[in-house]
Formats: sequence, C-alpha cells, structure tokens
Amino acid sequence: MSKVSYRWGILVLLLVFIFLPQVQAQVFNFTGSMSTNRYSPSATLLPNGKVLVAGGVNTNNPSGSTNFLSSAELYDPATGTWTKISSMNTNRSRHTVTLLPNGKVLIAGGVNNYNAVSGSIAITNAELFDPVAGTWTKTGGMNTNRGYHTATLLPSGKVLVAGGVSGVGNAYSSAELYDPATGIWTKTSSMNTNRGYHTATLLPNGKVLIAGGANKSFNSGESILFSAELYDPATGTWTNTSSMSTNHSAHTATLLPNGKVLVAGGLPIVGPLNLPNTELYDPASGTWTNTSLMRTNRYWHTATLLPNGKVMVAGGINALSSVELYDPSTGTWTNNSSMKTNRYAHTATLLSNGKVLVAGGASGVGNAYSSAELYNYLPLVVVQAPSNSTNILGDNVSLSLSVTGETPMAFQFYFSATNIYNGTNSTLTLTNLPASFFGYYYVVVTNVYECITSSVAAIYLAGAPTLTVRTGGSGAGSVAVNPLKAYYLQGDTVTLTATALGATNQFAHWSGDAIGTTNQLLLSMDTNKVLTANFVAGLPPLQANLAAGQPQGLSLNLTGLASQRYVLQCSTNLAGQWQSLLTNTAGLDGVWQFTETNFDSGQKYYRVTVP
Repeated sequence: MSKVSYRWGILVLLLVFIFLPQVQAQVFNFTGSMSTNRYSPSATLLPNGKVLVAGGVNTNNPSGSTNFLSSAELYDPATGTWTKISSMNTNRSRHTVTLLPNGKVLIAGGVNNYNAVSGSIAITNAELFDPVAGTWTKTGGMNTNRGYHTATLLPSGKVLVAGGVSGVGNAYSSAELYDPATGIWTKTSSMNTNRGYHTATLLPNGKVLIAGGANKSFNSGESILFSAELYDPATGTWTNTSSMSTNHSAHTATLLPNGKVLVAGGLPIVGPLNLPNTELYDPASGTWTNTSLMRTNRYWHTATLLPNGKVMVAGGINALSSVELYDPSTGTWTNNSSMKTNRYAHTATLLSNGKVLVAGGASGVGNAYSSAELYNYLPLVVVQAPSNSTNILGDNVSLSLSVTGETPMAFQFYFSATNIYNGTNSTLTLTNLPASFFGYYYVVVTNVYECITSSVAAIYLAGAPTLTVRTGGSGAGSVAVNPLKAYYLQGDTVTLTATALGATNQFAHWSGDAIGTTNQLLLSMDTNKVLTANFVAGLPPLQANLAAGQPQGLSLNLTGLASQRYVLQCSTNLAGQWQSLLTNTAGLDGVWQFTETNFDSGQKYYRVTVP
C-alpha cells in the first residue's frame, strides 16, 4: 500500500528581518607589529594556530647594503602580538617553507647574499623548525643551490623542490625530493624547461602543476614563460601540458574548491610592465581558459583562498595597497577595501579564525616593513532561521530572520519560487493578505562578497481542508489530483482520476470519505478528506488451443471481491478487439468454468476484466 498526502495551505504574510550588530564592511586593521622589518620572508600557519614568520631582508636595496635575516618570530592571533623565537642557522630570503605531516616546518634554500656582478647568491642549506621545542635543527642540504624555486608537499609526505635560480644566468630545470623520515634529498627527473619565479600547485589527482616563470634570473635577458608541465609522483616524471595564453612570472597560483587552478598577474616581459591577466587551468582537460582581468596590474602580490571559496589578491608592485576578490562562480573580480599600507613581497596567511594576516613587505627602495594587519573576513551566516506558523485570512504575521555578516546587504524575498521583492530594506511587510499568498517562502541575502539563501519556511492557513489519497487492494495503480494546489479552501472542487498499472491490474472502487466504482471522482473540499483508490490484480491473457468442431472446456482460477462484477473476454489477436463473453453478477472465488463453443479459430486469448 502506498500513501500520498496533499496537505497544503501556506502564506507569506509579514516578513520582518532582524539583523544582529555587524561590522562596517570587510576592512583591514593594524595588529601588532613584528620585532623586525622584513621583506620577502616566509610565513606558515602552525597546527597550534600561531604563524611562524622567518627570514627575509630588512631593506629593499640590492646594491650591497641589503641585510639578509636569520631571525624568526611567532604571531599569536589570540593576543594579536608577536614573540621572538630562536633564529635560523642560516640567514635567507626567497626560500621555500613547507609544513610537514609531523608538524615540523622545513625551510629550504633561498638567497643570502647579493653581488652587483653575480646577482643574488642562492644556497643549498635546509633546516627544520620544531614548534613544540621552539628550536631550529639543520637537516640535509639540497643537491643544488636554489632561490626563487618552489616546494610542494606530496601525498606521500615527501617534498618536491623544483627549479629556481642562483646569480645571473640560466634558471634550473632540476628537481629533487626531501624525505622527512631520513632527512635526505634525492634527485628526481628534471623539468622539461629551465624556470624560476614560477608557481607549483598540488592538484587533487596528486600531480603537481608547474606554471610560467622565467628561464633566467631577472634582469639578465630572461624570457618570461608561457609553458606549464606536470610532475607525476607515481612515476617521478614530468609531462608538458598545454601552455597558458599569457606568459606569467612572479605571479600567483591558487587551487580553487572546484579543482581548477587560478593564475593571476605577474610579469609578461622584461621591464616595468605587469599584468592584470588571469586564467584557469582545468586538470580534467589539461587546458587553460582566460577569465576576467583583475582591476589592477600587479606582481609579487599575494593570493589567499578565503573560507567562502573566493580568492583575495592583495598588494604587489608597484607598491599597491589595493585588494580585490575573485569569485569562481561568476569568474569576476570585485574591488575590496584597501590595506592600510602599500606592500609587495609581503606574506598573507589565512588564520584558523577566518581572518587573513598580512605582514611585512616593502613599498619601494628602502626599509622593509615590520607592520602587520588583519583582513577581518566575516561570512554571512543565518543565526535564526524563519519558522512556520498558522494563520487565518487577512492576518498580519511577524516573521524574523537573523543574519550576521558584512554590510551593506541586499535582500530578495521569494514566495513559491517567485521573486516578490528586491532591495536594501531588510523588512518586508505584507498586510491583510488574500489566500493566494499562502505558500512557501525564503530569502536570499547578498553583499559584495557572497550570497546565501535562508531555509524554506511556510505559513499554513488555519481551517483549510486537507486531502489525503491512498492506494489499496491487491492490484497496483496511481491517482492524479486536479487541481494540485498549494492549498484548498472551503468549496474547492477537486477531480481524482485513478489509473491501473499495466494490463494485469484493474481499478475496483473508491473507499473512505467518498465511494464509487468509476475511476474518476469529483470532490467538494468542505472538510478534511481521506480516500483510497482500490485496485485488483487481474489475470494475464490466457491462451487456449481449440480443435475445430470440438467443444473446449476452459477453467479460470480467480480470487475476487464479493461486491465486484467481472467480465470474461476473448480475442484472436492480443492487439485486436476484445469480445465480452460472460459477466458474473456476484462475487467470484475459486474456479470459474466456461465452455467455448465458437470453433472459428484455432487459437484464442482470454482475459478477465472489471467493468
């Protein structure tokens, strides 16, 4: 037995939205300053929620007076303060940093000297930071001195380091693997292209995407690259993938929640020009697609994936304070409030509380910054959802929805999937409403950063008749209700049509709050009604082979209802017309005997139906 209930009667009456206190839009605010000015340091979110910042340089003056740093410090989001910790064993900048599965932090390579002739001098040194002990320990050195390289934590727990530069000249194509279990670096196969200043992104399939970069150190006649390639940890080999539509270097690459990779900005050629270009890599197809341009050209900027799935790009050369957001769902960029300070070569770290810590950097030749600021990301959250209520016609009803998030907000009210209001007013009043407004409602809340939809709620019409329709009996079938509305009022007329399933089932009769033997029933909805459409399982067509000139006895075993009439029919063709032979006038059980006397066919089919 199946049951289908049609219980309706719902109305959007008065919608009142009450919003909790909110911040003044997403803004940057200063937090505690670092103890040391830093340009091009590294930053790592530790498992305890603190941020480790290490190395860098304290001036942006590559003329011989640049001071490369070995110092490190921790930021505590709970207090907004920085604490000095023990220094690294080697001063360095433009190094890589990797949080290992064991909770330790691997620092590898980087630049720790500058020569006007040789350029930036890279190193092979690597070391580990233990957050529990707060100390640094030397580990195995890389096989090649590298700066401006990449490091990627693989699913195996090993770290892939690729490319980079040292001094003036060609970038490297070589790559190597660090094993935390042994502290040893092992060479793996080389990339197909020499590159530094590139990006590396671990894809959901476990492969590593390397994109762009330059084939030589900057200002040494370098070519900015279009090419991209994939590293497969399973085979230890590199494979070219399709090239980007624009050459990028000193850009950013961000893995989006949909599995695609967003590449943004960077340098396209030698010289002062920089790019607003952005494009997407699809690992499924291995292809790049242009997406909308950023609103500002930039390189040596940061890109941070926010909890809402958007990407925040901040700062960059030329000493920008501007910030913009990329929305993967629309493929568009939106300006955001600016940082307090122009910065490039800074760090940006998503904290456990959803805020973003921006630290250090520089704005031109001269001292680096010690200042830091927080991007206060406050997502839209429904803290009190709409609730159902029951009312009568003409009522005014107050319904509330409480939301926290960034202002200003816009509100879209929907009734039964139809938009009935768009605006900035969070209160919508509908008074003395007719029955046509009874139904489901929900609200879409939007600000410049995101969009959320409330849960669905309903207002029921008090005293409205309800209709419950069931199917029963030994057979199978369905019932169509017309009109099928969101509510019924006193005096509404409803037509029910019962349809048997297949040729072997028949509609028998209605029972419950209405009776009848025709499959179509007309109801007046004056009260709540419960009805059952009863179906009986008929016999499939029976085949009888008849000998010409000889009477043929036919026995049918039937189980029926005491109040139901049955008709025996025959046909010489299942697709043809059926002829009625006999109709019983009482209930039929057991064996029904029938003798065929029409010998004009050597084969006939028989069935029992309900009139």
